[in-house]
Amino acid sequence: MISLAVNTSINSQNSERIQKVRDVYFPVVQKADANLVKLRQIKELLNTAVSTGEVEFIQNANVLKQEVISDIETIIDLWTDRSQENRDLREQFKKYYSLANEVSAGMLNGTLD
Repeated sequence: MISLAVNTSINSQNSERIQKVRDVYFPVVQKADANLVKLRQIKELLNTAVSTGEVEFIQNANVLKQEVISDIETIIDLWTDRSQENRDLREQFKKYYSLANEVSAGMLNGTLD
């Protein structure tokens, strides 16, 4: 009888773990991985904008910026255990992007001080 109770408890805990992996960790990893790719693309787009003088690349980077922020907000909603760390990450990303965008746009239009 004790064995049955222990097995039931273990199965319940395993089921909860699997559900958390499916509903939280896996989607978080997917969003984080996608954001790594988007960060590289943002860097490339801003560099390309400066080297070609085409503002369209900055506009494309702006679209990716919004996608990264949206993905981080999804992560905040999903991974409540780490929501503050992810809020901090979102703010750091916004600061990074603001500066990177300002430098790139300034170099493009010649207003960089």
